[in-house]
Amino acid sequence: MDARRRFIRDLFSSSDSLTEVSRRHGVSRQTGAVWRDRALELGLESLAEKSRAPTSRPNATPEAVVELIVRLRRRYPRWGPAKLRAILLRDYPGLRVPATSTVGAILKREGLVVPRRRRTPRGLPPPSHLGPQDRPNQSWSMDHKGDFKLGNGRRCHPFTLLDAATRFLFALEAFPSTRGDLVKEALVRVFEEHGLPEAMRSDNGSPFAASTFTGLTRLAELGIRLDRIDPGKPQQNGRLERYHRTVKEACCAPPEATLADQQRAFDEHRTEYNEVRPHASLEQNTPASAHEPSPRPFPKHAPEPDYGDAHIRKVNCAGVAAFKRWRLQVGQVLEGKIVGLIPQDDDTFEVRFHARTLGWFDPSTGTLHNGRDVRRCNHASNWPSKRR
Repeated sequence: MDARRRFIRDLFSSSDSLTEVSRRHGVSRQTGAVWRDRALELGLESLAEKSRAPTSRPNATPEAVVELIVRLRRRYPRWGPAKLRAILLRDYPGLRVPATSTVGAILKREGLVVPRRRRTPRGLPPPSHLGPQDRPNQSWSMDHKGDFKLGNGRRCHPFTLLDAATRFLFALEAFPSTRGDLVKEALVRVFEEHGLPEAMRSDNGSPFAASTFTGLTRLAELGIRLDRIDPGKPQQNGRLERYHRTVKEACCAPPEATLADQQRAFDEHRTEYNEVRPHASLEQNTPASAHEPSPRPFPKHAPEPDYGDAHIRKVNCAGVAAFKRWRLQVGQVLEGKIVGLIPQDDDTFEVRFHARTLGWFDPSTGTLHNGRDVRRCNHASNWPSKRR
């Protein structure tokens, strides 16, 4: 302001031209002319800096659209701008929907955005030994979300079952414990409705993995490959772990009063998650629109294994399969089941239960290994003699 006043005083008190005075003060002739005309018309006070904001905004988002965005955000307070914009595009086809950045700016302007702590990048995850997860029904993930206390003081142990590729949520059950029979009933119900997956991914805890050398459950009888994540590596089941955060925010904070009330909340959330909520990995489509029924129906009876020309052995009540005077401890979970020993080129034998490889037996060393652990087998020469 002082510089402009000095310019005007110099211009009016000097006989120099406007061009010369503008050059002395370091401004263009056009700017000097604007200051001169404004001072002549309105006085020196008019030289103050004026707002540069536009007087009209022809491309501004209409108020009706702003109100619709705000209403959707209040209905789904945990959804971000991308999901809200996907809802507008899907449910209002004739509406001129603003860009995702504009939706985010509207939410911020309306005070509907909670700032989050910036996370430190962790780099690329290590390569996984597990199977792929990029087709419907190629791999399902199951786990127990961390338990929490209900309003009546009882504990709730949520069981979750998710298709890794389409994010379709098959089951979200409020269980009172982690008992295996509860999980089995839920799996049978899902298998009957949706068919069988190619593989199921889980951790190594109860009841998903048996506490035996092979870590085997009876799912292998149905031809389902069992993908066990490494101990202490929950990121190998990261898609389900990330969903657990979603369900915690949506249904468990605060928890319901009783187990039945919590199950009703889970059912409502499951419907919304599958049929309403857009997902970024599905190009903002819903899991239900990407889900396909499995072409493998659930059989009433487990099929008999076909091992070809392999050596066939039956597992006894102690979980042992006898082979060439060796006792192979394959696990009591396979009591009464048939396993096959398939000869390999290096004089070892692949021990298989249906399509599941239990390990490799080396008769020269008397060891059974599965890629992680090695177990020594007992030979007949070391068996205690029978009493006469």
